[in-house]
Amino acid sequence: MKKLLSFFHPLIELPWLPIWLAPLVLFSPLLFTGRPLYWGAVFLQFTPWRVEAFNQVLAGHLPLWNSLNGMGAPLAANYQSALFYPPTWLLLPFYLMGGAGGLAMGETWSVVLHLIWPGIGMVFLMRKLGCGKFAQAVAALAFSLSGYLVTRATFLSINVAVAWLPWVILAAEYLTGERKPGLKAILGSSLIIGLLLLAGHAQTAFYTLLLAGCWVLFRQSCFGWKSTGKVVFTWGLSVLLGCGLAAIQLIPTAEYLMQSQRAAEIGYDYAVNYSFLPWRFLTTLMPNLFGTPADGTYLLKADAYWEDAIYIGLLPLILGLG
Repeated sequence: MKKLLSFFHPLIELPWLPIWLAPLVLFSPLLFTGRPLYWGAVFLQFTPWRVEAFNQVLAGHLPLWNSLNGMGAPLAANYQSALFYPPTWLLLPFYLMGGAGGLAMGETWSVVLHLIWPGIGMVFLMRKLGCGKFAQAVAALAFSLSGYLVTRATFLSINVAVAWLPWVILAAEYLTGERKPGLKAILGSSLIIGLLLLAGHAQTAFYTLLLAGCWVLFRQSCFGWKSTGKVVFTWGLSVLLGCGLAAIQLIPTAEYLMQSQRAAEIGYDYAVNYSFLPWRFLTTLMPNLFGTPADGTYLLKADAYWEDAIYIGLLPLILGLG
């Protein structure tokens, strides 16, 4: 009993306590009342895709085709369906027990876990950089409960993909330095990158890998440029191996993309339709300066609130400017 208590004791101390407790408290009106997320993309995309995929698998078929979408469309090749992302299949028991409603509840729990997971990754990243427990907790909460992540709770592919960002940066950090990275670091980095690419949101994965590449160059410059070539090669190898792990999703998705309207240029006006509005920078200080869709007071009707949500809290902003 004493060993069990000693194992769980760190969970009620900094930095771990707020990381797992805050998302649970934030989503407690849903988690503990049986009300699932339903707005927008969850109701119209993600839950129906998974219901159809699970039905086909339970019937003994590969979920390759969705006959219920228009005149039919690929299902497994649909990148955002994330059917090859391992945690997706943890939702199957929810579906077996409660049908579509049970699946929706499982997706709500998945959202919360994918808010806790980046907080854990941020703690390890800050610890690797030599930061103390308070700094670890602030960084973890500023990221995992940022306006960007919380407002995307109903866009499940973004919620899942962003959760891997701190872990990818942490993996990149282990590849930099004066010492030659070992096989364990390379394989670990490849696994994390593979899971990022399987998570189901291409834009987030691209930006994360771009940021990680810049991180590798920046951090290596702190150690000198002598071994930069080896570090860049190692990082590139990790990305290549990660793509290999995710090939089961990337290859059919690439084929699907070549057959879709997005294979060609979509036009500038459409591409910038949801560009970041300059005055939304003011919401770094006051997230609901222009109102909130939660009570119908949001003023910028031409803009999607969640698309431009960037609030991270005043404390990390003040500390960052300091």
